Amino acid sequence: MQNRRSSQRAYDSHHGMTLIEVVVVMAIISVLLSLLLPAVLQSRESARATQCRSRLRQIGVALQSYEATNLVLPPALAGITLPSNRIDYFSPYSKILSYLDQTSVAQRINWNGTAAQPASLIQGEAPGLAELKCPTDPGVPLLGASFAFSTGALPGPYPPIDLLPAPHRRLVGCFTMYSLRLNEIRDGLSNTIGMAEMRSGSGNGFDVGRDVVMLSEAAAPAGDALSPSYWINLCRGVSNPITMWEGGRGHFWITAEWLLYSHALPPNARIVDCVFYGFQGLLTARSYHPGQCHVLVMDGSVRGIANSVDASIWWAWGTRQGQEAVTF
Repeated sequence: MQNRRSSQRAYDSHHGMTLIEVVVVMAIISVLLSLLLPAVLQSRESARATQCRSRLRQIGVALQSYEATNLVLPPALAGITLPSNRIDYFSPYSKILSYLDQTSVAQRINWNGTAAQPASLIQGEAPGLAELKCPTDPGVPLLGASFAFSTGALPGPYPPIDLLPAPHRRLVGCFTMYSLRLNEIRDGLSNTIGMAEMRSGSGNGFDVGRDVVMLSEAAAPAGDALSPSYWINLCRGVSNPITMWEGGRGHFWITAEWLLYSHALPPNARIVDCVFYGFQGLLTARSYHPGQCHVLVMDGSVRGIANSVDASIWWAWGTRQGQEAVTF
């Protein structure tokens, strides 16, 4: 009898957990998860950001290799012919594919195609290129790109600098309507930004941080449309409802139309991007990285620039002969 009671007590002492014990264990697990989850998410973001920087750096190497071979950088709008001044809207990416180990894709580009018929720009089905995408951008489409080319502080890619009004010549960036030699970057390669991240357009339904408002040039206010302040004030005045907008920013790597940005405003500025129908307007560098945006400096380095950067410094970094020579 004594042995049976001892066995029963031993069985009872090892028979499962009480409700209080279960609650305590659950509470401990919840606390551990709350402590570990942010670290896991931060680690994943850090890995994506590292891959993003690596891809932007590879594009920088491709640009330098293209310049070493051709003695000029690719223009913002490849395919211009004179004297007709025809613009085919090919992006700089279309010129550097061979330097990104995409020679087979480069050979399929149809330089006689037209942007009005995107399918005519390349023979066969256009491929998606992972090298042009930042993993942090959740909206970048199959044929999209996450990195844009700088037009400086000017609201668009413009002709040779000597054709601009004198007050605006210091605003020009590294990518214009014509090819540029590296020695024309007078502020120094290590002091000048050539590319930055952008957020891909939403495709449908207007999104302030991603899409571009289309303005009527006929209804534009009087003023100097080459001035950054003109566009900052114009875009700041845009209000809902948005009736005309473009959601295809960064949706096709071969066309230049939505692969450009300016340094008129710092990264991730809260003012909506807006343009006249075409290229002229305010297109800002934007990213999904907390508090910063990655940029490609023309010496080939990649840097993270805080959203809080002083506007005048950001402006100086985006121009190639403003004579500011502001160092990083």
